[in-house]
Amino acid sequence: MSPLENIDSADPSVLANAPWLSRPAPAPDVSLLEKEKHNRIFRTFANDKEVSAVLQARLEGMTTTREIMQEHNLTKRQYEAAVKRIRCPKSVLVIEEYDQVLGLVLRWLKLMGYAVHTASNGDEGLRLYRACGLFDVVIISHSVKQNGVALARDILKKNPLQRTIFTTPYSSAEEVQRPIELMHIPILLKPLRKSDFCTVVQRLANPVREKPADCFRRKRRRAKAIRLRLPLHVKAAKAGELLTPLRND
Repeated sequence: MSPLENIDSADPSVLANAPWLSRPAPAPDVSLLEKEKHNRIFRTFANDKEVSAVLQARLEGMTTTREIMQEHNLTKRQYEAAVKRIRCPKSVLVIEEYDQVLGLVLRWLKLMGYAVHTASNGDEGLRLYRACGLFDVVIISHSVKQNGVALARDILKKNPLQRTIFTTPYSSAEEVQRPIELMHIPILLKPLRKSDFCTVVQRLANPVREKPADCFRRKRRRAKAIRLRLPLHVKAAKAGELLTPLRND
């Protein structure tokens, strides 16, 4: 069955709800600020062919799902996944020198719905970081070929709060020599395991806010008076004692 079947051409694109895509293509005299805004969005998804196609189609005035899919030869699954990534506020920068690993990580992150930037070396990664600003997570490969520790220090000098992950082909995390200020960065060993990778990325991209210490203290409960229920024969016996007149001996 064609991926375009069962799609109502009259239905507006789900992208209409995206605030920065709900307007028609910008006029020639649009402000520089607006142009930079659109350029930044396209840079964010520069390595994502499906998302770039959907963005371009929307800026060209296409408003329906069918129209966009036909113009750029996208399946329904590809289109819906691209829209999900566009709407996702989370972004990841991956700096990885091995193409096979880079492709694998890119595929996992796209399935998780993140906007992904990729770089094949440290210099390219630093340029992307300066151009695109703060990412939710930066994933840096550390190996003999690429000094990921030095790269991480350069990034953290620019933004000390940047959440970062090391990946390495070394046999153990202890082999990654790093200064004390980088000891908090988690290390994933290659070959990467999808479950471990996704867990660490999700934990860093969605940090749990720490609760105040007082919230863990148990609240004191008011002491309630305990009423003992006596058996019926005991109640009757006590009632009889109350009814028996006192004798004067």
